[in-house]
Amino acid sequence: MTIAEALAALQRAGARFALAELPDRPALATLRHALEAAGFTEVGRVRDYMDDGTDLVLLRRNT
Repeated sequence: MTIAEALAALQRAGARFALAELPDRPALATLRHALEAAGFTEVGRVRDYMDDGTDLVLLRRNT
């Protein structure tokens, strides 16, 4: 399922917004850019969330 398909399904289900959580790691930069291109913006960050000190990023998009 693509990001657009997931957002459409959420909208049909009556969701007001979508959230995505992901570690702030270089290996996930492509995913983060795809989410941002789909309209997600960073709304929160948990510092040192992962065992290696990596932050957890919370992204949100209204549906």
